[in-house]
Amino acid sequence: MKKNYLLLIAFVITVSCISQNKFIYSEAALKKIIDKNVNELLTDKSIRSVAIGVYLKGNEFSAYYGELDKEKNNAPNDGSIYSIASITKTMTGLLAARAVLDDKFYLEDDIRQYLKGDYKNLSFNNHPIKIKHLLTHTSGLPAELVGVEAYLKNGDINGALNFVENYKKDNFFKDLKRIKINKTPGTEYVYSSNGTNLLGYILENVYKMSYELLLKKYIFKPSEMDNTKLELSDIELQKLTKGHDGQGNTTPNQPRFHLGADGYLKSTIPDLQKYMKFLLNDKNVVAQESWKKVTQNTTPMGYFWHIENDNKTTIYKHAGTAIGTTSWLIICPKNKIGISMIINSRFSNSSDLLYSTVKNIFHDINL
Repeated sequence: MKKNYLLLIAFVITVSCISQNKFIYSEAALKKIIDKNVNELLTDKSIRSVAIGVYLKGNEFSAYYGELDKEKNNAPNDGSIYSIASITKTMTGLLAARAVLDDKFYLEDDIRQYLKGDYKNLSFNNHPIKIKHLLTHTSGLPAELVGVEAYLKNGDINGALNFVENYKKDNFFKDLKRIKINKTPGTEYVYSSNGTNLLGYILENVYKMSYELLLKKYIFKPSEMDNTKLELSDIELQKLTKGHDGQGNTTPNQPRFHLGADGYLKSTIPDLQKYMKFLLNDKNVVAQESWKKVTQNTTPMGYFWHIENDNKTTIYKHAGTAIGTTSWLIICPKNKIGISMIINSRFSNSSDLLYSTVKNIFHDINL
């Protein structure tokens, strides 16, 4: 009788863990999963170091591999600072979600009501660009700042860097009046950092607060992200990891366009774990708003989040590709899993390789 009773208890516990998906890995088991996948990634000689942070049902795990600089034996660590590039957009989207909940603006609003001046050009056949179009890269705005394309087409990286560094808010809005929209907003996905920065300026306008202060007030302070910043001190700059191209050459730091809402934040793995914890808090209605599907007939998008259906669950994801750094952040609210992974290299398929590794780790964890 006692044996049967113990078997019954074991069965109930097993079923409960499977049905609720609440199995918690030991640190050793999780490390084994990550080691296997990262070591496979490191067989690509263009990758010199890997940093990963996992948030799993209330538990945090981080690991670091390789060396930041060739033959210097300087492995990344919790203090290593990385350019997270376009992962910044998820935070801009989070601020936009708060603005919607705060009744500062609405997804269907014509963006021109939040701009000073005449912008008749920001529509196509009487179909205006709306807030939702900026959030989903369907506005029809150019991908990059007006004027920088010429440098990029000619392979003049230094020229492009200097252009961006000297491009100010006045230049942005002056060029915005010269842009021509060639298709109905909302009908085609074309990735646009221009649109993200424009939304950043709109957020500043409706809140009467700088983008940087909005980040601090609504994201960094409540999540205790003390090491995520737009601008670094001289001491912090020494901890900023050097990026590399596919041949191992050191790349210059990412220049900051005036606002930086499209991709200028710097962060650490511990801070990204705090961000994932913040997002996955059941009481975070702003995060939940930011995951709502906004697009209809184009690439599935939330508030800058790319939405992917995966094995009966949903993943919200974003990549970050700086000049010499590649990163990914994925969130699975249903199973309370978050993974952030960064390499201090960027080459033609670095983003695809890194995402494949992130997904493999996710699948191995999310059995």
